[in-house]
Amino acid sequence: MKAKINLPRPRDPGKNHKIFANKFTSSSIVAEDFGNYTGDLTPPVGVIFENNTKIYEFLTLPTSMHFDGGAVVGTTTLILLFWGDFWLTATDPSLPVVRSAVSHIIDSPYLTELSQYGFQSLVLGESYIVHEPRASYPTFSDDNVTNMVWDLIDNGTFPEPDEPNGRNIYMVFAPEGSLYIDPNFGPAPGAHTDPSDVDFGFDIDYAWVGWVNYGKLDDITQVFSHELVEIISDPEPSSGWTINGQPEQLNEIADICRLQTGLVDGFKVAAYYSDRLKSCVVPSFPLFREVMLHTTDEIISTKILGDGWATANEKLICFSGNYQWILRGENHKITIKADVSSYTEPHILWMINGRTIFPPYNTVYADPKLDPLNVITLTSPQNNTTTLNVILPAENPEVLIIETFYDQLPAQIDVECIVKETFLARIDIFGDFYQSERKTNSSYLLFGQRRIMDDRYQRDLEACLK
Repeated sequence: MKAKINLPRPRDPGKNHKIFANKFTSSSIVAEDFGNYTGDLTPPVGVIFENNTKIYEFLTLPTSMHFDGGAVVGTTTLILLFWGDFWLTATDPSLPVVRSAVSHIIDSPYLTELSQYGFQSLVLGESYIVHEPRASYPTFSDDNVTNMVWDLIDNGTFPEPDEPNGRNIYMVFAPEGSLYIDPNFGPAPGAHTDPSDVDFGFDIDYAWVGWVNYGKLDDITQVFSHELVEIISDPEPSSGWTINGQPEQLNEIADICRLQTGLVDGFKVAAYYSDRLKSCVVPSFPLFREVMLHTTDEIISTKILGDGWATANEKLICFSGNYQWILRGENHKITIKADVSSYTEPHILWMINGRTIFPPYNTVYADPKLDPLNVITLTSPQNNTTTLNVILPAENPEVLIIETFYDQLPAQIDVECIVKETFLARIDIFGDFYQSERKTNSSYLLFGQRRIMDDRYQRDLEACLK
């Protein structure tokens, strides 16, 4: 959304500008978790794969665009201005988290569809905490923001827009408790405009300024991305790309898509209109997700249950004579851990032999593995089932534990792990275009009772299988 400013304002070279900002350097960034978006996203209606980029498409009203023949943003620098001492101690989100989110978004494919509007590239510049003038509470106006930015330019913190390295985009992040009031619509999450400044000699310069209210990281990134794409495509009065037939303050490429949001590198962003594709879009990385299983196999304890001899049936070709065996009981435990580190918020479903496992405890029945004695005596296999104790800790759904005990027969089981992103795990009427679901499976042999045959049996078996 574009705000109107009652400028130009003449610049007074003799004015004592009460403005103070200090640079926030990248060395101050601390390690934090980024991109854990858990809100609702708009379901896409389609997806296009181009140049290793997935372009998610959303519902769009029939529309057309026009270009006013003025300025557009080609190559520029993005300056982040964090307004007020609040940002020195902000925690949820903090300044480093917001800056990192911005960096992730502009380094992603998100801005690629803006090339049709003349855009080439954007570099993330320095970040500043602006101490004076302070934001007004509980609300601030367009003029409050834009006068602060022009004061920073006038006092030499930044060059004039027509000077080298002066053609920047300034994005202001408001402190908590101070909300923007749009003069036409009332409270609003953010806006952008093009305040002008008149130097002596009637030199009129326009600054490119946007601003965002404080809130949850999801809300900040959505509003930031909305204002950024509109500044890039329509930075100055009567200049850029706008939508035909829309009110002046709601006629830009993110306004027409203002109810649509998508996901970029784990961050919520605003969809914007692509005239090339005739739809609202969110260009993003292909959604990389994978799940791998890591297994720990433990024999907790053992004991000898019995021993004996068995005589091979006379009709057998591979076996003859007597074979010795020992029947050993095992408390056997297999721990399976799903590696889902590529997921933001994984939703995990475990299945054993086609049956869904629910926390915390389950009893699973499996057909027993054939006893080695059946090979040499041709006795009928046992028909009873093996009971497995399955533990799925509610506090750690990435782990599945399976136990067998002395009195149980050995069994072969198939384990399947199915993982989705929690906030994308839905099939809506348009289809599952985010495609976050991944599956992997593995088979395991678990022992309760283990019959161990002698070495002669093993040699005869190997010869028979050749």
